[in-house]
Amino acid sequence: MLFKNLLVWLFVLSVSSSCAVQKMPTGLTKYQQAVLCYESGNYSEALRFFEEAMPLVRGKQEEVSACFYRAYCSFYRKAYVLGSDGFRSFCKTFPRDHRVEEAMYMWAYGLYLSSPDVRLDQAYTREAIEVLRNYLDAYPEGVYVNKANLQLRELNEKLALKAFNSAKLYHQLTHYRAAVVTLENFQKYFPDSSYSEEAAYLKVDAQYCYFKALAKTRKYVDTARYNRKKTSGLEVDISEEDKWMTPHGSLRSEQKDDDKDQVRVAIAYCREFLDGYPGSRHALAVGNIYENLLFLTNLPNH
Repeated sequence: MLFKNLLVWLFVLSVSSSCAVQKMPTGLTKYQQAVLCYESGNYSEALRFFEEAMPLVRGKQEEVSACFYRAYCSFYRKAYVLGSDGFRSFCKTFPRDHRVEEAMYMWAYGLYLSSPDVRLDQAYTREAIEVLRNYLDAYPEGVYVNKANLQLRELNEKLALKAFNSAKLYHQLTHYRAAVVTLENFQKYFPDSSYSEEAAYLKVDAQYCYFKALAKTRKYVDTARYNRKKTSGLEVDISEEDKWMTPHGSLRSEQKDDDKDQVRVAIAYCREFLDGYPGSRHALAVGNIYENLLFLTNLPNH
């Protein structure tokens, strides 16, 4: 029964829509027919008439409104990218028209609605951000300022989440150096993001894990070198080996300068986190990392 009623409703709707066009007064121009369909909410027919009318109104007064309405027809049909492109063209072609502010906002709004899931390419998101910023610069007290600011924050947060997820994935895959670099870029481009605290913690942990991985690699290489000498019958004094770490884990004075730098970077990240987020749920873990690093480098705790 429900399916039968739905079919009846669709039939009535299609008939009424077609009748709206068929009962249109005779003698109207293509442009007038397009406007009449537009005002009645029949955007598909309006768009068709506007396309047919455009060559006929080129250079005339009706051309401006035809371009404006045509963009709205695409927008109302949920072809947001096409509608956005129409509003962009309107702004470029008729910069002195009184509807330019509205068109510029709609240009951005169409892109905003086209912004995809955070897992996908964010080209439309970045373009929408650029146009929203341009709108706010051009109309700081404009009609759409509040909406534009809200949408701008939402889109920036989406880009922040994508960047954060990328850095987090590097960390999960134990690509710690790449994670540190990506997290540094994240903090540079999204300093006010809601993910800032978590990013700062992951940066500390990634740098510390990177440091430990270096230590493990060097210790393994140096131990292998020592074993090769022992098996060859050479007398070897362990204290003379170029070992990076002692059995107790403290750093030896002959470690390379670049390795020292990695430790100092990790310490700087710890201080940065503890100063910025003293009440964080990660504060204890970062504090422990900090103490371990200070012990290894014999630096004063201040």
